[in-house]
Amino acid sequence: MAEDPHVIRWETAQDGLDKLIKSTRQMPKPEKGEVLVEIHTISLNYRDTEVAMGLYNHHKSIGNAKVVPCSDMCGVIVDIGDTKSGDWQVGDRVLSIFNQTHLTGQIKEGDMAYGLGLPLDGVLQTHRVFPVTALVKAPNYLTNEEACTLPIAAVTAWTSVNVLSPIDDAGSHEPTVLLEGTGGVSIAGLQIAGAAGARTIIISSSDDKLARAKSLGATHTINYRKNPDWHDTVMKVTDNKGADIILETGGAQTLRKAFDCISFGGVIACIGYLSGKQDPPDDRTNVNVLALRRTVTLKGILNGPRDKFEEMLRFYETKQIRPVVDKVFSFDEGVEAFQYLHLTEVEERLEKAEALLRTFFTDAELSQMLVHGITNGGNVQPRHQGDLNSTTLQSGYPPGQRTQSPTGVFSDAQQRSQSFSAQETGSDQKVDVSYLESPTASRSNVPDDAPLPLENLPAADDDFEWDERESSWNVADPGGGGPSLGGGGVDSEVPKITDGMATLTANDSNAGFLGSVSGSALLRLIWMGAGAEETTTSASNERRKTLDQLFDQRASDYPTASNWLRAQPMLTRAMVDTLIDAYFALYHPTFPILHESSFREQYARLSGRVSRSTWHTLANLVAALGSFVSSTCTDETHATLFNAVKANLSIDSLETGSITLVQAFAMAANYLQKRNRPNSGYNYGGIALRLAISLGLHKEFRGWQTAPFKKEIRRRVWWSLCVLDVGATVTYGRPLNWPQVGVDIPFPSNVHEKELPVNAASLPPEVNEATVYTYVRTQSSYHLHTIRIYNRLISNPIPSAAELISLDDELIEVWLKSLPPYFRDDNLPLPNEYLLGHAIGRWRFRIMRIIMYRPFLIRWAQDRLDATATSLISSTQTLSAESIATKRCLKAAEECISAVFDFWSSATHTRLAACYFLLQAALIPIHCLRRNPTHSDAVSWRDSILTSLSIINAMNNLNPSAPKCRDIIHRLCGDNLNLKPRPQTQSQPQTQQETASWNTYPGDASYGNPFSFQNPDSTESGMNPWMTEIDTAIEGYDTYVDRLSNVAMAGMGREGGMHGAFTSNDGTQIGTGVQDWDWGLML
Repeated sequence: MAEDPHVIRWETAQDGLDKLIKSTRQMPKPEKGEVLVEIHTISLNYRDTEVAMGLYNHHKSIGNAKVVPCSDMCGVIVDIGDTKSGDWQVGDRVLSIFNQTHLTGQIKEGDMAYGLGLPLDGVLQTHRVFPVTALVKAPNYLTNEEACTLPIAAVTAWTSVNVLSPIDDAGSHEPTVLLEGTGGVSIAGLQIAGAAGARTIIISSSDDKLARAKSLGATHTINYRKNPDWHDTVMKVTDNKGADIILETGGAQTLRKAFDCISFGGVIACIGYLSGKQDPPDDRTNVNVLALRRTVTLKGILNGPRDKFEEMLRFYETKQIRPVVDKVFSFDEGVEAFQYLHLTEVEERLEKAEALLRTFFTDAELSQMLVHGITNGGNVQPRHQGDLNSTTLQSGYPPGQRTQSPTGVFSDAQQRSQSFSAQETGSDQKVDVSYLESPTASRSNVPDDAPLPLENLPAADDDFEWDERESSWNVADPGGGGPSLGGGGVDSEVPKITDGMATLTANDSNAGFLGSVSGSALLRLIWMGAGAEETTTSASNERRKTLDQLFDQRASDYPTASNWLRAQPMLTRAMVDTLIDAYFALYHPTFPILHESSFREQYARLSGRVSRSTWHTLANLVAALGSFVSSTCTDETHATLFNAVKANLSIDSLETGSITLVQAFAMAANYLQKRNRPNSGYNYGGIALRLAISLGLHKEFRGWQTAPFKKEIRRRVWWSLCVLDVGATVTYGRPLNWPQVGVDIPFPSNVHEKELPVNAASLPPEVNEATVYTYVRTQSSYHLHTIRIYNRLISNPIPSAAELISLDDELIEVWLKSLPPYFRDDNLPLPNEYLLGHAIGRWRFRIMRIIMYRPFLIRWAQDRLDATATSLISSTQTLSAESIATKRCLKAAEECISAVFDFWSSATHTRLAACYFLLQAALIPIHCLRRNPTHSDAVSWRDSILTSLSIINAMNNLNPSAPKCRDIIHRLCGDNLNLKPRPQTQSQPQTQQETASWNTYPGDASYGNPFSFQNPDSTESGMNPWMTEIDTAIEGYDTYVDRLSNVAMAGMGREGGMHGAFTSNDGTQIGTGVQDWDWGLML
């Protein structure tokens, strides 16, 4: 008995190209209105690979069930359901239509549920039943391989070029058709347009493919890799008229250029999205404006109806057009055919990526990056040389061949350099600088040449030299590896830990000078001061090496930048528009060095062309900072933009002077500090300050007849520089550069920015509420008040507790009383854009008090903090100067942590977060808790530490230093941080990602080490380097405290050892000076 006939078919669960499986089904019988077709050839399309990989999900009717892929076929009718099946006869050679119900006119949403290859089973099988209306007759002159390529690629191209009127009815006008790429649709469009007598322009990144396109009749060819501004070339070859029809297959990265080279009244047929399935979420290209500019018709094309297919076939037969077939596979080679098509698509995308990179880098730089990538990831050779148009598979069942026509569309994602201009501004109130003059300071009896303890002495051979250049392929945060620029030895082999706030920079080599009030002072001593016995150079180098590797050992726990080459963004004008919005929304309120409305007005006039002007440099800086403050740690778009800034800023820039250049260098300085390049930022800021002085921004000249707007801009730029320069200098513990005499320019007016237009005849009246300039006014005043305090802190001999208290009352308290009610030191309900600036002001003066008084707190903790000691805060007896200083230090730390909590619980968070202030304050209760965990105030200290930890955990996705700070706190506290359940006095702030907060750890001894470090990849000593080095750091902690307490003794005029120096418990000699215990100073 004969075996029942059956169907062999390929199925995909939409889970990968390599997971297609072959199965068999019983041979179906056609019903009324249906025919059974024996399929001979099938053509593969870009859509088919997406279906197989589970990436095609454009309609609600599409599910994830198993499906037979593919929609293009040529076959023969072998059975008819009834005798009234139209004109079809057994033996007719037919082609399928893509949407089985789309017979004429505009496609309807309901038709989308009847697409072959998804949602309906497709044609990658030996037989299939079709409705009699879902087929067209195959042209007799074409082979099966050629004919099966027509349903998707050719019909889509035909619909596109005839979207408004038949292309061959253009009369005397010779239409121009632009085709993006050399995929199936583009090549079919080239053949159709050429046969209709149109002029054709085709773009590709391959000269070989362009040569083949030329042989097919292309009038003009453009290699967009060599000519990124291909839209300009299109305008040139069309006598500035543009293309009448553009087959737009690239998507977001090419659409804007298509608008730039379309003719007046032209048509852009949107077909594909090779540059990406989704536009960037911040891409807001104004299509309305672009379309209205040249009355453009923008039309989405989803193949075409049956009657258009038949119309196209008549045209093909008349013109005898023969489709191009790339490669033929047998039916049994279905997996290989899909992989071949996918590799062709990938190669197309790689060519485009390389073309894009060439717009940023020279060939030599690109080669270096590619070699670096091969070193890390292995060399994957391409399996074949990509070709034009179609690939065909031959079936092992009745002659069944499958033809692949890859829709190779082009995404020319050339970056458009943007630029920005800034105007200048001014107020008539004068600045009181009398508090800059210091009274006779109290002096302790210490020789002038006595060194400051914890001063960063240079290594004998480096003289504070530093190098903060970064390899072009790696812009990760500190600790990220990369090719070394130097020779051998520790300096070249060990990546340096450097952060922009001088917080984690404990290494004394290649980091520049960081003073005793800098953020690195405590970490430097704890880590490098291992003890008197470790005096050899080799021991020091080894400790420095392990320090630099400290955070690298747990890199997977810390959010760091992804590999630079992988992270390069495809920048469009729309994306830059969004970054500018982010800049003014998130960054501008705390650094209003630009005038928003005038900047936006000038930006709107940009042509989009690359320019090396200063204003274009400023533009890229605005976008870079907008990207930085609005993104997470893994987004490196800002690095790409800053590379463009560095490319435009040259040594020639120092031979000119303008306010725009001042703004550019100032913004670059702030960006570099935030990007953990403190010395580079310090230099850029110094240039900005000197340029400003050379322009006379520090003066407001009497009788100067100039516009109020210009005067106000000058004021805003100068005092924004004050906040930047003094803040950075204090952060690094370096002598101040800010001029303290000869400055008479008033603070900026407290007006809303929009109320001062460029052409204003006079300044608007000041308002009695917060504005974008209130922060600059109050913080500039703060810096002017506290300069005397800072100068005393970094001077030798050091101030006594009594002198510091006097300076506090005279300067900081006076500044606090001068604050306007709408910006006072309180948790105020301000608009969101002013919350960060107001909060920084509240944190900053408290951190200054912590720095001033902590030597006395440490002395108190060392001498009197025992189990029976009463609370210092609750003491009612008359307090000495030392006790008052200690009390103020504890109070400032507690208040600072509480103020950070208030901010974090209510405000919108960006990378301009509070981590550095928070850690600086948290170290005070941490130190006290370590000294005596059973003290009567220990509960309060624990509350402060736990509150700090909860906030730091919430910062993980925004600040790459947050997890490092968290681990240090856990390790410092150890078992002293009792986690037994307790009533919460403050609610936990919401994290922006799912991170473990402090109360997720078990309340036992393991809390001191909340992570498991049983790692088989340990060091030779058998311990994880992270834990080994943390333990080493903690061992040096008591040495540090002893030295700092001796410093406090010197400041109080006590005897602490030999004249001019003090002996610590470890036998080392200590000089005098107020030292810094600061891992996160941000003043």
